[in-house]
Amino acid sequence: MAQPRYQVIERIDAGGMAEVFKANSTSLQGFEKLVAIKRILPNLTQNERFVRMFLDEAKVSLHLNHTNCVQVFDLGIADGTYFIVMEFVDGTNLKKLIEVLARQGQGISVAQAVFMAIEICKGLTHAHEKGDQQGRPLGIVHRDISPPNVLISRAGEVKITDFGLAKAKSQAEITDPGVVKGKFGYLSPEAAHGEEVDARTDIFALGILLWEMLAGRRLFLGESDYGTLQLVRKAKIPSIREIRPDVPRELEVVLGRALARDPQKRIQTAEELAYQLAEFLFAYGEVVTSYDLADLVGAVIEKRPKRARTVQDMAVDMAIQQQLNQLKSLEQIQDLDLYLTQHYDALPDQGEASQPGTAGDFEDPRMWADLGFGSDTSVGEVAAPPAEQAPGQPDSWQEAGLADLGRSTSAMQAIKGPGNSKKDNARRGGPPTIPGAARSPVAGGAPAATPAAAPS
Repeated sequence: MAQPRYQVIERIDAGGMAEVFKANSTSLQGFEKLVAIKRILPNLTQNERFVRMFLDEAKVSLHLNHTNCVQVFDLGIADGTYFIVMEFVDGTNLKKLIEVLARQGQGISVAQAVFMAIEICKGLTHAHEKGDQQGRPLGIVHRDISPPNVLISRAGEVKITDFGLAKAKSQAEITDPGVVKGKFGYLSPEAAHGEEVDARTDIFALGILLWEMLAGRRLFLGESDYGTLQLVRKAKIPSIREIRPDVPRELEVVLGRALARDPQKRIQTAEELAYQLAEFLFAYGEVVTSYDLADLVGAVIEKRPKRARTVQDMAVDMAIQQQLNQLKSLEQIQDLDLYLTQHYDALPDQGEASQPGTAGDFEDPRMWADLGFGSDTSVGEVAAPPAEQAPGQPDSWQEAGLADLGRSTSAMQAIKGPGNSKKDNARRGGPPTIPGAARSPVAGGAPAATPAAAPS
């Protein structure tokens, strides 16, 4: 009997839409490597909308080949269940990293946080600028830049995963007006209003990540998902220096530009944000590398408690292995859209059962008040919004940075000198249009984290 192409080792994670298994991949030539296999949850396989969203992750990710993006190798179906085979990242995610450090009364240093943000910018730049074989822009926007979707390996590599909510021109279905997709506390204000989004929505989300890495706590967290959404819509950003005084003013200025409520006043591209962050590190004489992150991740993983495997765990692994033994690559299906249409047309009408309603689903927020969805998992100390002000008006600490944004961009061009004219023009004119869419203080660790809810 031929050896299965994929052999399950153990389940390593589970979320609201899928679960992830660590596995061995064996090629026809006998070469082996570790992979991560994501399986859509069984209760969602009857829901065509969720299945198509799951498959979109692989379709988009297959276009991406960058060290800061998790690579996708294969996509298949077995026993009515869909699988994505992707690069295995041996490490942790940003959510767990912040949580563990907070429990230890520690935090991420300013330099490390900025370095990680720069690495995320590199991955986003690759995705935002990616084109098809004819050079036409794919218009990829991640739309779900959040702590669980940023992986950090033992080697200190930073990788973006889960492009399942990415909105590209090649998508078969257009996002319904007013429907919000993404983790609510990491949406941009325009996404929270259900408006069209472009690459700048990822810039805002990355600004949230950088703020939270520095603060060690959530930026937007309400009593419920709806409450969180309202905080995002207002986009009142507390000064990071009031929470963490060792953050230099220059970094706060850059952070304020990334978190501008108005997309027109926001830093326009991930490349531009990366440059301003790198310029900050250079100005402060900071040297930080992936080796520093490797040390940080290694210490966190070593202290992570080991969970003993149960009989139930082994039974789940065996069941998944049986499905993988029958895995059929979707590239063998000539017309996937027709295949899906015929498959779901043949299913009996599930009615409401086929549309599971939970606060984690990506539903129209206008429905929440009527459906009575529960509150977020844990509500700790939340960054209190400042006093009311005119919609779209920046907080006082942001004003100087936003006023200087144009001069900063011009200065960046002067420093870099003549470069790629296409990129330079794009930077000056904004992002590509997407239709529908003892060392200095910065090197030290964060002060002991105040009791707060870690990113979820």
